[in-house]
Amino acid sequence: MIEQVYQCLKRTGMIQPGDAVAAAVSGGADSVALLEVLARLRERLGIALAVAHLDHRLRGAESEGDARFVEQLAARHHLPFFHQAQDVAAEARRQGANLEATARALRYSFLRELVQSGRVGKVATGHTADDQAETVLARMVRGAGTRGLAGIYPLVDGWLVRPLLEQRRAELRAWLTEQGVSWREDSSNRDLRLTRNRLRGAVLPLLEQFNPRLVEQLAATAEIARDEEDYWNRRVSELLAVTGIAARPAHAPRTILKLDLARFVQLHRAEQRRLLRAALAQAGCTGAIDIAQVESLRRLATSGTSGQSLLFSGLRAVRVFNSLELRRGRADRPEDYEFQVGVPGACAIPATGTRLLFDLVGRDACQTRYNIQEELLDFGRVRTPLVVRNWRAGDVFESPTGQGVKKIKTLLLRRRVPAEERSGWPVVVSGRDVVWVRGFPVARSFRLRASSQTGILIREEAVAEEQNGNPAN
Repeated sequence: MIEQVYQCLKRTGMIQPGDAVAAAVSGGADSVALLEVLARLRERLGIALAVAHLDHRLRGAESEGDARFVEQLAARHHLPFFHQAQDVAAEARRQGANLEATARALRYSFLRELVQSGRVGKVATGHTADDQAETVLARMVRGAGTRGLAGIYPLVDGWLVRPLLEQRRAELRAWLTEQGVSWREDSSNRDLRLTRNRLRGAVLPLLEQFNPRLVEQLAATAEIARDEEDYWNRRVSELLAVTGIAARPAHAPRTILKLDLARFVQLHRAEQRRLLRAALAQAGCTGAIDIAQVESLRRLATSGTSGQSLLFSGLRAVRVFNSLELRRGRADRPEDYEFQVGVPGACAIPATGTRLLFDLVGRDACQTRYNIQEELLDFGRVRTPLVVRNWRAGDVFESPTGQGVKKIKTLLLRRRVPAEERSGWPVVVSGRDVVWVRGFPVARSFRLRASSQTGILIREEAVAEEQNGNPAN
């Protein structure tokens, strides 16, 4: 046993000479075996060893007994003991979360803090080949892809290590008995309401009747899947660089990431699925994404229509013509807005995260910039103060190309402006006339005339978030 674990550690390099390692010990057989093995190998490995224990306070006096037992183990080996107690049940109620998931999150938070505080450099857990098999099987039942079949990783984030992943649980117990080392039995492991306990106590033993080496084969499947994941992670990084566009345009401040669908649709379906998962992760999706959700997103990207969207945890995916945009939160149609602004002056628009600047420009500027007249309102023809607002149904605009009066909605559709952005699209009004629309030259009949000496140049720029909400700057 000792030699097998030592060879595994040397082969994987998960623990290096000079590492300060905390063994996470619950008091159960697997974690006690982990501590005993590492204690016997610490000089050979050249490591400093400590013991960490989190009391979940889920089993009353039994949990307290576990903590005392682990503390005595640490004292017997003359090792530092890190201990913390958390009311997991209370925290799960507060969050409205699953008890098992909450316990796991709090446990890893405690262990991560040991590393972040510098008290240790790595943490070792007692996961075994049986745990690996149970994890892979559970994920298969839920419908996981290759990523899920990778199971438990031997090394995570450079600090979390699993030295016993190649060892069987029964063999560890037999070794502890041979060594005369006792352990604690967790009564909750007999609770068949828990999925993992049902898999461990009923499903795996039944399947092993068909294949006595099922655990080893599931563990081997996980190892192969991890190699596949390593390849895909590298490949997806390349794909994301080609198809992904970091996008935070001024008129769409919620957009985090864009995917170029013209390139996306040329990829193999397997590449498309991987790329979408990576894009969601990069955009900050906070929840687990199953294969059905990925397929729905892939269909939106390959055959959806502009304006269609899907919701994910903390994100919304929107088809915008030939791109797929990942945005923060849900769609909220901005309320109508309307501000007055003097000339010269400025007007912040909270709904768009931008502001409009109105500058007076002399005719001399027309000599230095080509076509600037198309951008200049004739100061003598407009009524001040001007009105800045979002366009509304029925609004029309004199075509800058001399093709007559057109509905603004029609002009925005021709420019392929997404529906969400159209609702808050800013215009400038003089009297009853729309004289300026974002992205277009000024209305033809309001351009600077040959006889006029002063024009109004309208510019749009992004503003910092703290400035939004103050219409007049």
